[in-house]
Amino acid sequence: MDDFTNPDKTIHCFFVDDPGTGPNGGPAQHFASCRTETPSQDALLFYDGRVILCRDGVPFPCIQQWYVENTHALAAGQRTRLQGFECLVEAAAVTCTIVSGAAKGRGFTISLAGASEIVPP
Repeated sequence: MDDFTNPDKTIHCFFVDDPGTGPNGGPAQHFASCRTETPSQDALLFYDGRVILCRDGVPFPCIQQWYVENTHALAAGQRTRLQGFECLVEAAAVTCTIVSGAAKGRGFTISLAGASEIVPP
């Protein structure tokens, strides 16, 4: 599944795996992203381990778009894994991490209270 929410749809997450060969010819993008609408915040996790935490769309590349009407809500305790990322859904938070490679264990947790980076020991 490449698009999901937490049970009450206050956190929307998706995975992007774009080799960069699309009509815009942009660079390859491979990341997991979760966002909340209110407060407006975003967390991005790139496969190389970089984490970007945003508030109100700053810094770029965070853009607040909120489309959850037809998005599948996962139950608390469910995990979804796609293209090297795994996200654990809790009632009021989502935690996404990298599951293999040099950046294994890096990630973020996001909730309505805020977002934080996960750095393994």
